[in-house]
Amino acid sequence: TNLSLAEDVIGTKINKSNWLLNKDNGKLTKNVEITCPLDNIYHICGPRTASQWFKNFYDIISEFIGMSLCDFEIGRHYGWDYRPFNERFEDLGIDKKVLVCPFYLSYENFRSFPKNSENYKSICVIRDPRDQLISFYNSVRYSHPQIGFHPKWRARLEAYKNDKESIIEALKIMKEFGIIDAMDSYKHFYNDPKCLVFKYRDLFGSEQFAHFRHLVDWLEIPISYAELGQVLAVLNFKNMACGRDRGKGDKFAHYRKGIPDDWKNYFDEDLSAKFEEIAGNIITNLKYNP
Repeated sequence: TNLSLAEDVIGTKINKSNWLLNKDNGKLTKNVEITCPLDNIYHICGPRTASQWFKNFYDIISEFIGMSLCDFEIGRHYGWDYRPFNERFEDLGIDKKVLVCPFYLSYENFRSFPKNSENYKSICVIRDPRDQLISFYNSVRYSHPQIGFHPKWRARLEAYKNDKESIIEALKIMKEFGIIDAMDSYKHFYNDPKCLVFKYRDLFGSEQFAHFRHLVDWLEIPISYAELGQVLAVLNFKNMACGRDRGKGDKFAHYRKGIPDDWKNYFDEDLSAKFEEIAGNIITNLKYNP
């Protein structure tokens, strides 16, 4: 995990009498007798919705969860799944006691794939689609490793010298690759009794602790609130961004800015109209203000 680069932070933020740092894999481990009673946890999301941050979070508290952590794309498809987001379907089978994060697929395909147990719960992380576009644009153009489709995508964005035209091209890529349609389908998770919708804006906001208390309670993860607070302190934006404060952007970094509503620094009337033309009513469908 990224914790290995903040070992000094772990020493000060985590009570060493309760936790042990494994020097080989960077995990924090604890002798836990009671673990989550669920058979599976599915963490559903799209690109640029903090999936890597959540992988770190689940990895740290894995002793409390009692499940193996599986990256759907890397663990199931050998590094890159070339299917469009809205055409992805889990056909390989997922064993019990596996937590899948990230799970990149549409609501319909998540609901329809055969599960080995109905004793599961899911998390769906939803981000303002406009912020998601701006983050996707900056990632593809500047920071993402050049694997899979990314070299081709970056070339398409670099063909434009104007930022607005390049952002529109990024939006077209998201539409072509099924990301827009898959994200739009997440509106149905609001009414799914086995899913907790988690808004991206609450990841680092002032109410972060309250939202994560609700998350671990929902997932029936037996971690104390005090220990949860210690973990969140380690995973705060400044630590993950190597000392950079939230709001201080670095377009070449994976953790770029860490704030919501950054889209307002990019959108004008023309871009807003183009977004609606390509993405339809996704903003209001996902319960954001237009």
